[in-house]
Amino acid sequence: MAQYARPNGSSDPDGAWDIAGGSASFHAATSDLNNSTAIYQTTFDFSPHTIQLDLDNTISSPSDKTNHKVAVSGFYAGFSPDNFTLALYENTTSIASQTLSMDTTSASEKSFTLTEVQANTISDYNDLNIRITYTYGGSVQVNFTEVWLEVPDAGGGGGGGEPPKLHPEFFLSLL
Repeated sequence: MAQYARPNGSSDPDGAWDIAGGSASFHAATSDLNNSTAIYQTTFDFSPHTIQLDLDNTISSPSDKTNHKVAVSGFYAGFSPDNFTLALYENTTSIASQTLSMDTTSASEKSFTLTEVQANTISDYNDLNIRITYTYGGSVQVNFTEVWLEVPDAGGGGGGGEPPKLHPEFFLSLL
């Protein structure tokens, strides 16, 4: 099983982002790729703008430090696909980032997986945020409908946790 963290707040320091779909907040959206609530950049100035999406505190530290996925769903409106940068931060420390392309006009998932080394740098799963950096140039607008972090269960599956208890009589039988 996997654990998921979704946005529960956001920070838009230069006011370059807006919310479509009649919702009061982007983070009120559900886990539906085609959700009508979307965030998009409105500042037409050919400069990159970043929105920070704070994640809810629902993830327990997983024993397995593989398969940490940072993901968005979205689509572009305009004439051609467009690039954006998706990044995972712990407070203000960058954990990992990747430039991706939103290359479809219907909602689709775009994601990247952290390396085990990157995942091992996370010390507090309750202090993570995802940042999206995008440059709106006027001919294409990327709409992001969902954002999430997916990590393995805290209990583990393949390691971690407490080993099985052996009955003391087992040890006596070895003598």
